[in-house]
Amino acid sequence: MYKKLIFLALIVSFSSLSCSEDENDPKRWVKKFNESANERKEALSKLEFIYEVDTTLHTVCKEIMAPKAWDAKLRMIVNLTEPGAAREAAISQGKKKFNQYKGFCGKYFKKLDDRIPKFRKVVIPAILAALNDTTNDWHTDLLIKLLIRFQDAKQPIEPDKIQAYFIRVIREFGDKSKYLTNREKIDARTVVAIRGLKKLNEAKPHPDTFKVLAALLKKIYTAPEEYDSISQVRLSMVEMLLDLRGKDTKSSLYKQFSEQAAQILVDIIRRGKHDTADEAHYCQDKPCKQNFLINKMAAVKLGELGIANKDTNQTLVTCLYSVEIGIGNRRKSFRECKVALSKLYKPSLKGDKIDPVGILALLAEGDPARYPLSYNAKKDKWYAYKDGDNFVMYGKDKNQNATRSKSVKECMANYDKFRKSDYFKYVTRRRWRALKQFRGRDTKTEKFDDLFDNFVKAHKARTDKWGESACK
Repeated sequence: MYKKLIFLALIVSFSSLSCSEDENDPKRWVKKFNESANERKEALSKLEFIYEVDTTLHTVCKEIMAPKAWDAKLRMIVNLTEPGAAREAAISQGKKKFNQYKGFCGKYFKKLDDRIPKFRKVVIPAILAALNDTTNDWHTDLLIKLLIRFQDAKQPIEPDKIQAYFIRVIREFGDKSKYLTNREKIDARTVVAIRGLKKLNEAKPHPDTFKVLAALLKKIYTAPEEYDSISQVRLSMVEMLLDLRGKDTKSSLYKQFSEQAAQILVDIIRRGKHDTADEAHYCQDKPCKQNFLINKMAAVKLGELGIANKDTNQTLVTCLYSVEIGIGNRRKSFRECKVALSKLYKPSLKGDKIDPVGILALLAEGDPARYPLSYNAKKDKWYAYKDGDNFVMYGKDKNQNATRSKSVKECMANYDKFRKSDYFKYVTRRRWRALKQFRGRDTKTEKFDDLFDNFVKAHKARTDKWGESACK
């Protein structure tokens, strides 16, 4: 019933527009763009109404004129009614209405096919001209919204010029003379420009797309307390990043864009770690202000992108244990980063320095700095470490409570200490026994001490290969 009322209302609207060709002529309304701010707003509202009526009717009529459209309608009526007189009445009434709509569509469908492209050819260049005219800066955001709304992604009008305009909007982000007094509007405008660029990039990507986005991100991270303070620009960028590459997956530009997208996502995750200790990724001498959801989304996108290299793998490892710092629940990005790492695995990476499986296996042992490494056989007790003849109690040393080592060098040194410790021997013996039992062998047939040197060498080889990535 609701759809019928809408369709009838649209028919009435279309009929009234058709009766007054001048009212329905987009040329009349684009002439009003430069008369005044009020005239421009009225003209844009009228054009939006005309376009909405025409495109909605075109979509509905396309469904009605399709082969077997009545068969589909009939099945719906049968499914919604019980057998009997009520169903027959519903079928009769439905058939009557369907024929009325089909009669209307048969008369006007071809006109709509012609009118919508003509509307675009008149209105889109006029909107673009109004946007580029800085003397009359009226309703800029509405103009941008309708420029995207009226465009046909399959057969775009003046795509190169419109892409150039969107690039300009993104480049102008953060202009202090405008931004500090209008930050929310400029943030929203930048988001819309990225969305518009994505739509046009589907057919032919702008070659400067990712260069401009990288520059935008760099500008935000100079002062994220001021620029993009609620992270909406970064959220939109991450959400649309892969689609901005276009659809021609075999082109050299698509490959270049993929590599640039990976670097952008890596930068976003590294900068957005609330608990980072790496000052190279600080903003204004402290961890960058960023919505933690962005880290999770960026990790998912890295997994979808499928580019495995030192930067992407190490970045995903670092975000495994990253924790949100702020008010409320402390979210983690462990799941998203783990899934992304698993997606980056390929058989060709097995045993390589960036093999995600090898990195995760070593990382699963945790940071050895937190292990009780020394065992006192007389007391049957574990200690943090042994200093000469004295055992140091676990937890007494202030470094034992640190969540991770403060540097890669320190972390690698801890792996060396771990390998030489009593605890390493204890853990390795338990693993050896479990493995032999799993294989169905008697653990007494081989002596653990005879094999221990091999286990030490194997652990050192794994640490040399994957330790740096695990320690990041």
